[in-house]
Amino acid sequence: MNAYEQINGFGEYGFPESHAASFALLVYASSWLKCHEPEAFLAALLNSQPMGFYSPSQLVQDARRHGATVLPVDVTVSGWDWSLESTGTSP
Repeated sequence: MNAYEQINGFGEYGFPESHAASFALLVYASSWLKCHEPEAFLAALLNSQPMGFYSPSQLVQDARRHGATVLPVDVTVSGWDWSLESTGTSP
């Protein structure tokens, strides 16, 4: 088998396999964050808008269903980006 045949053969499965592995790591990290740090996960998603399929409203509703505390906008203290702040209720 010459080098061209080896490279050509690898091209049939090499990229999708490596892509799947990197996507699996991304999904794992995202799932861990959503489960263990739902507020930080939500803030990151909202700061990445516009993106993808879900609207900011849907993301906030989902976060609340999963136990995240989402405070309303307060024009006296809110900044441009979503951020985390202490509410005094966390352990």
